[in-house]
Amino acid sequence: MIQTSLDELLLYRFENLAAWPGLAHGVASRVGGASGGTYAGLNISFGTGDDPALVTANRRALYQSLGAAPEQVAVARQVHSRRVLVVSSSDGLEPSDGGWRTMPQEGDGLITDEPGLYLQMSFGDCVPLLFFDPVRRAVGIAHSGWKGTVAKIGAATLEAMAAAFGSRPGDILAGIGPSIGPCCYQVREDVAGPARRAFPGVDGLLVPQPDGSVHLDLWAACRQALLEGGVRPEHVETSGVCTRCHREHFFSARGGDRGRFAAIIGLPMP
Repeated sequence: MIQTSLDELLLYRFENLAAWPGLAHGVASRVGGASGGTYAGLNISFGTGDDPALVTANRRALYQSLGAAPEQVAVARQVHSRRVLVVSSSDGLEPSDGGWRTMPQEGDGLITDEPGLYLQMSFGDCVPLLFFDPVRRAVGIAHSGWKGTVAKIGAATLEAMAAAFGSRPGDILAGIGPSIGPCCYQVREDVAGPARRAFPGVDGLLVPQPDGSVHLDLWAACRQALLEGGVRPEHVETSGVCTRCHREHFFSARGGDRGRFAAIIGLPMP
């Protein structure tokens, strides 16, 4: 990934997506921002107890760094599901006091082919998945925690883009963003079992530890779901950045942080 400093903020961008002029995207680090304490930095979540005025200021700073107005940004009510929502600026988005708009339905994937509309989700160890179809000119974003990963929300996003826009999975470029890595993601059998059944035969999916515990590789699982969905291997970029190992740049729920960082993507205006 490429680290880019914008207006005192630090964004991580995928090389395969950054190669396309005008495509706005990034995974925002916690660097910069107005929040303090366990939320220190660019916390963009209202649901964790931070001062709403500071969260609003953080979101506005992020949008400004990308050249987006708040009303151009669509967010989701995330629930660790497999549901992917098609976003249109004329389709019932609910306005907020801060200007951005919220989908009326719950879901963990957002897709659009509307230029000038930005899709945002929040993360705190779960995996950000970003999608760009350069042929049909469509974008997507997904929030892939362990439940979404096992349910293969990455593949569901590909299916939704195909149904809504005629996208072909082989054309789509995908990025697997910073999240808790296999180095740190210890799981019990209630998680390991469903992962094993969802991704049989994936090398390194479950990593035994010297103390007898098991770690799950969410990146390998997400990549497998994308490949099963038809994305070409050379079109998938994995960040390899563990949020718990790099709390100086990212909020980590397992690391004890209550803040959340953002991922965002949007098509340029013609």
